[in-house]
Amino acid sequence: MVQAARSGKQNIVEGSEDSKTSMEMELKLLNVARASIGELRQDFGDFLKSRHLCQWTPDNERFQPMQDFTKSHNLLSDYEPYFTQWSAEEMANVGL
Repeated sequence: MVQAARSGKQNIVEGSEDSKTSMEMELKLLNVARASIGELRQDFGDFLKSRHLCQWTPDNERFQPMQDFTKSHNLLSDYEPYFTQWSAEEMANVGL
């Protein structure tokens, strides 16, 4: 999971840098990033399933507040206070 997350982020950064010289390379790297993030999403889903935890869907009362929070908080420091408060289910759903 860590490698997929790092790979996704790094390919976005590299693709953005390469956009200055090559649109083709930018698109290739962004597609690699998309695949890495897809792997990470699947890993979070597998984590929840293997532990018999709930993957939140839009009909879950916790889904929309979580979506609202993640859309407006993009820094690690925004999440650090919750690392010791959130359960594994909450952390994985936020990751998703």
